[in-house]
Amino acid sequence: MLMSELRNAAVAQEAYFTDWGHYAIDIKDLSSFGYEPSANINIVGVMGDGALYCLEAFHVENHNLVMYFLSHEGEPRQGSCP
Repeated sequence: MLMSELRNAAVAQEAYFTDWGHYAIDIKDLSSFGYEPSANINIVGVMGDGALYCLEAFHVENHNLVMYFLSHEGEPRQGSCP
């Protein structure tokens, strides 16, 4: 579930980039690009420098399982944003 959530947010990040020329730093900015957060999943990190970004997510019932999506890696991975 976390993997698909991160992939969905990443697709919206790329759409945001296409329109604005940089990545969003607030997850709320992605709603107009098709990303709606799933219930019980939090994306807590939307870190970026305009050219790269990292999304970090966890399920509210299991804070020990954290996954991240780093834009230049292209696949969700277990752990926190580097």
